[in-house]
Amino acid sequence: MPSDVQDLPRADYDDIELDDDLASLNGVPFTGIVYSTFDDGRLESEAHYVEGLPHGLREVYYPDGQLESRNIAVRGKGSSESWKWHPNGKMAAYRRNVDQRPVEFKRWDEHGTPIEG
Repeated sequence: MPSDVQDLPRADYDDIELDDDLASLNGVPFTGIVYSTFDDGRLESEAHYVEGLPHGLREVYYPDGQLESRNIAVRGKGSSESWKWHPNGKMAAYRRNVDQRPVEFKRWDEHGTPIEG
């Protein structure tokens, strides 16, 4: 796999075939970045895949370009870390999983006040 993210192949989400969590392009498990765009062409989401499985960074954006969520997955480890933001930019949630089990979870309201965790 190329070490520089800029060197990774990119594929539009509409061109990817998904079977469970396996992402393939032209019948071959995909390694690279899968992306989607809003109707106006701005980036909606971007996710890294290795041999057809999510691995690394995934980001989703609101239509105004504000970051909505970020997830970091560790392929084959069942571990992940994710963040979600309210449309106003305030943190909405944080979650960390180990061995596919949540070990930390926090939530905030749209004003930044903790409501869980």
